[in-house]
Amino acid sequence: MQGTGETLDHRFVRWNGGGGWHKNAAGHPDILNKPAQARLSETDAAHGCFADVVANRSIAIDPTVIPGRSRVYIASSDGRRVVGERSADDTSGGIRGAHIDHFSGPGSAATRAWQGSGGDLQNARVKFLGY
Repeated sequence: MQGTGETLDHRFVRWNGGGGWHKNAAGHPDILNKPAQARLSETDAAHGCFADVVANRSIAIDPTVIPGRSRVYIASSDGRRVVGERSADDTSGGIRGAHIDHFSGPGSAATRAWQGSGGDLQNARVKFLGY
C-alpha cells in the first residue's frame, strides 16, 4: 500500500510504520516482512502529496515535469478521446518524466471502468491550465 488505502468496508487507512519492508531484486520495498506488526490508522479521505485524491479528478505526476497542485487538460493525440481537466494532487515513486497516473478510484471495478472507456492513453496531449 502506498499512502492511503481503502478497506473492504470502505474506510480509508494509512500505514504509520511497523512490519519492516522486504526489498525486491531491484532494491525497492515491495511487501511487509511482518504484516501483523504494521500500524494503521483511519483517515477521512485518500491523501495525496499535495491534496486529497479524488476519483476521476486527480492524477499523480513527476513534479519536475508538472508542478504539484496544478491543473491540466488531457486528450488523446488524435483528439478522439478526451479525459478532461485533472488536478496534480499526488506523486508516486514509479512516475518518472512525462508520465501520468490517473486515479479512477479504488478497487477492481474502477480499473475495469477505466479500461472499458479506452484504458491507457499512450502519447496523450497534456495542456497546462495553471494552478
